[in-house]
Amino acid sequence: MDTCQLTDIHQYAATERRRRPPQIISLAAPWMALVIALTACGRQGMESQVSATRADRQGPSRVTGRVTASDTSEPVPYVQVVFFDLEGNQVGPPGNTDLSGYYAVELPPGRYHGVANIVNPSHPLGWNGLSPAWTGGRPVKSAQGVIEVRAEENKTIDFTLARLRKCTGRVRAEGASAIPPGSTLAVLDAATGEHFAQVSIDTSGAYEILVPDGEWSLAVTVPGFVQKTMSKVVVYGGPANFPEQAVIPVY
Repeated sequence: MDTCQLTDIHQYAATERRRRPPQIISLAAPWMALVIALTACGRQGMESQVSATRADRQGPSRVTGRVTASDTSEPVPYVQVVFFDLEGNQVGPPGNTDLSGYYAVELPPGRYHGVANIVNPSHPLGWNGLSPAWTGGRPVKSAQGVIEVRAEENKTIDFTLARLRKCTGRVRAEGASAIPPGSTLAVLDAATGEHFAQVSIDTSGAYEILVPDGEWSLAVTVPGFVQKTMSKVVVYGGPANFPEQAVIPVY
């Protein structure tokens, strides 16, 4: 091969190199796309972490209020105030009223029913002569009794407790000389059917129950006899004597 041929070959190779850029340039676009994608993922991850941190920093809401007696407007001390979620689960410890009737509880954001002067083994019905009170004003689980608590909100919920009245009555079992053990009388809200209280009926058929003013239904349950329900009785302003109820045997 002579010198002219070598020169032509070198010139051709140089020309081809100028025409075709190095392969590293063709790989730049995929690498840049990968870097952009990773940067976007990292930014989204950081934004998610910031949002989670902000949510974690949202403290519980504070619900405060005062509990008073309806007939005197006086504060009621030593009363427990409890809040339940819409599935009936108690949320947090109860709030206890001080000597001035004030209470305070902390709740996470959500929707709740509240009860003041709640009945429990340490506070049976009538321990202070006053009825429990509900956020809806009645023993009913409906929209009217639901309160909504937002994050870090300070909310005021007051309760007014009605005076309990001593109510008595008698149940007669047809064909039986005595009322069998395990017999009960339940008092239900006449408008909603929600349970308010229940007591045992003694063997003579007598019972005594504490009920606030209002309209109520009475449900009598006697083992071996047909359940009897009286549709409506009215309690207002003082003690009441309910009409006698007769139950018949189950055949």
